[in-house]
Amino acid sequence: MDEKTRDQINKIAKSLRELHIVTNMEEAVARAKEIVESSCEGKPINELMSEMQAEASEQNKRAEQINKESEKSREELSSEAKEHRVQIEKNLESAREDKETAKESEEQLKEDAELHKADKSDIKDAKKKIEDIECAAEDAKFIVEEAEKVQEKKE
Repeated sequence: MDEKTRDQINKIAKSLRELHIVTNMEEAVARAKEIVESSCEGKPINELMSEMQAEASEQNKRAEQINKESEKSREELSSEAKEHRVQIEKNLESAREDKETAKESEEQLKEDAELHKADKSDIKDAKKKIEDIECAAEDAKFIVEEAEKVQEKKE
């Protein structure tokens, strides 16, 4: 047993005695040994410290590796995010252009509809005039025929 372990056992034994957990110092030392040995698995503190330092070193290496991988992933994601942002901006511009084109098309359709209405109106007017002319022509034909009949009767 090394010096540090003995000191630790003595400190624990004194604390056990002061707290009245044990009745005498021999019992306190025995209980303190049990506590130290059970927590240290019977190994000297120096050996435990070496094991802990080795474990800490291993954990640090893992942490560094995780940090490197994390940084690499962060860079990749940042690059992908930039690409997506550029594509989104292009899509927005395209959408604006499409909206403007749709607006222009809507205006053109309105104009075409108005022209079509005007054309329909012109066609109706023209048909009405044709009907009026045909009616007038029939009337004129009737008048001519009647006039010929009257002329024939006079002769």
